[in-house]
Order: sequence, then C-alpha cells, then structure tokens
Amino acid sequence: MNLDLDPQGYPALSGRALDLPRKERAVLALLIRRRAQAVSKQDFADAAWGARAMSDESLARCISRIRACLSGTTSARIESVYGEGYRLHDELPRPGAHARIADAAQAPPQAVEAFLHARQLAQKRTPAAMVRALELLRELVRQHPRYPAARIALAEAIAGASGWGLRNGADDIEDALSQLDEAQALDPACPGLATARAYLLDCAWRYDEARSAWQAALPQASHDPEALFLHGRFLLVTGDAQAAVARLREAVGLHPHSALLRITLARALAHAGDPEAAIGEAQQACDEHPDSEIAAIYRLGLLAYARPSPQVAEASWAVAQQRDAPPLALSVYSYALARSGAAAEAAAVVDAVLHCQRMSPCVGVLHAAALVALGHHRRALALLESAEKSHCGVLPMALRDPGNAALAREPEFRQLMERIFGPTERPA
Repeated sequence: MNLDLDPQGYPALSGRALDLPRKERAVLALLIRRRAQAVSKQDFADAAWGARAMSDESLARCISRIRACLSGTTSARIESVYGEGYRLHDELPRPGAHARIADAAQAPPQAVEAFLHARQLAQKRTPAAMVRALELLRELVRQHPRYPAARIALAEAIAGASGWGLRNGADDIEDALSQLDEAQALDPACPGLATARAYLLDCAWRYDEARSAWQAALPQASHDPEALFLHGRFLLVTGDAQAAVARLREAVGLHPHSALLRITLARALAHAGDPEAAIGEAQQACDEHPDSEIAAIYRLGLLAYARPSPQVAEASWAVAQQRDAPPLALSVYSYALARSGAAAEAAAVVDAVLHCQRMSPCVGVLHAAALVALGHHRRALALLESAEKSHCGVLPMALRDPGNAALAREPEFRQLMERIFGPTERPA
C-alpha cells in the first residue's frame, strides 16, 4: 500500500486516512513531506509538541507507535539516523547482515570503525580478542549511549564470551539483556535486535522463551548468516542436531569464508553422528584460516574423537601452548591424551588444571570429556554440576558433547539434563 498525505494533509494508506493520535499524525506527516530526508528532533518538536517540551524518550515512544501502526501494511520504514533524528524510506530494508552493517554505518565514522573492529575481534573467540572486543564495545556505548547497534553488538559479545567458557555466571547474561532493552528503547526496529534477544534467552537457559523468540525473529532473518548461525546453535544445544546441521549449512552457504560458521557446522555434524564429514568441514576452515587457533583446535578435537593418536595429542599441545590459546585448547589436549591411551598423562593434565587457583567452573567443565574417556564418571559429573551452580555458558553444549555421551546412563546426568532443559528432556 502507498503511504502518502490525503487532501487534508493527514497520513493515509492508499487514500485511506490512518487512525493515529494527534502527535503521531503530525510526526508521520512531517516524515512523509520530507520523504528520504533526515528530520531533526527540533523539527519534530516544532511540528508536534509546539510550546511543550519534547524529550528524546517521548519522541522514541511516538515513533514506536507509528511503526506498530505501519507494520505489515506497507514497505515504508522509519529509520533512525544517529545523532540527527529519523527519516522515512519507501523500500524494504536490505536483507541479512548487510542491513545491520548499513544501520550501524549511520553513526560517526570513528564510532563505525570501532564497531566493525570489535565485531571482527569477537569472531576470533580467543581470550585476548574477546577481552578487547568487550572493552571497545563498552567504551563505544559509553561515548555513544544512543547508538543501538553498539549495544546489540555488546550483548552478543558478552553472550559469545560466556558460551565459549571465557566468562562466568548469569549476571553477564542479565547485563547483556539489559543492553538489548536499552537498544529497543532507542530503536525497536534496529536490525539484529530480535535475533540477539533470542540468542540471549538461549544463553540464559530460558529455552521455551528462546524458541518463541526465534519463531518471531526468523521470518526477517532468512538471508542473515549470523542469525542462521545463532539459530543453528540453539538447535544444537536443545538436542536437534540434524536440524542444526541443515540450518548451519544455510548459514555457511551465505557466508562460506567464516571460520566460526564452519567449525560450528563441524560440531553439529559430529553431534549428528557424522564425524568424518565434521573433520572435512573443520579442515576447510583451517585451510581458509591458517592462523585461526579456534579452527585448529576444533579440528584436533574432532580427530581425537574419531581418529585418536599420539600425533593428535602432540599437535593439540602445540596449539595449547600458544599465547592466546582459547580455554578449549588444553581440554582438547587432555582428551586427545586420554583417547590415545596415555591415561596417566591425561589424568596429570586434568589434575593440574583443576588444582590451579585461577581455574573457573567454566574452564573445568571442558575437561569432563577427558575424564569420561578415562572412565572417571564421578569426577566428570562433579564438574558438570559445578558448572550448573555457576551458570556457565558452556555447560549446555558440554551436556550434548558426544564425548560425554557415556554419562547418559548415570541418574545424576539425567537429572542435570532435566534441570537445564526441562522435565521432558531426554539425553541424546
């Protein structure tokens, strides 16, 4: 339907006046008259508030109500223009991740550069890179508190650090959700917002809410590889490995050169019972990203699972010794030792890690698979239960790890699965 002004100057869809309150009508009429141009907050104040003071919050609420009125009826879209105001576009936003970048690019150039650099660092998933990404994004939000794209990126980075064992506790996830609340208050239609909220609910172990959030987010995210990747992760964590493989293949098809997407697809293939295909995907990630520690250690972990050998253990140790090795690296080393028959050496590595003063439950739980391979089920269960008490983001994926599958016979493991995933949950 066409959005325009009727003969009386009221906003109308295909000639039919919209039923809007006075302020919303005046704001939308101004946007229509200035179509495709940025309208300043002062102009809105003059047109709709008159002598009364207008706050940024009251304007944002007004815009939100107009967006709700237009939703599903027209291709017209009200776009936030950072530092200026809003403008009306008559075309649908570009699909996928491009819409997120285009929206973020409306900030000042230095802010955009910091935003892009932080996102690239967060994709590396190594300790130093994640710490720096979080620092950059927190500073960006501090300097530009009305930049919703930065708040969404910060929320996703917090969740990513938690999910990879780089941070502890539920407080981080609540902090990330609060960042999304702030972003929504600034711009309810900001690209990536719905996807990020579904992801955060997943990380908060609120799986029923996450499932509903994904159902709402996916229709607008079918061309966004980041959204498909995060939904694939959700499917994997909630036990539907085959659906996760299909979703992650979609994501890789849209973004074939992402190491993070390929190694997550590799993990899903292993969970789905196809370790050889998993190794192939991980090898391709290593070929395309020869400097990626996370791709290298994932490939070695899959080799330790499917083709254990002393050489795999040796290669794992070489990665674990690197300066910015992810926490996963040392656990792959202990697992590779255990799987290749070096039981005493594997036990010594696990003991050294667990007795380290700096060891967190999120790091400890990564060594559960090595303990399972050694037949130490009681100790492995203790690590999983400790991770539950600390709400470690890595725990749900660890519970699905094929390396921990032998624990499914233990009553304590089944009870833990039900506490995390719900009373109808059954171990895979």
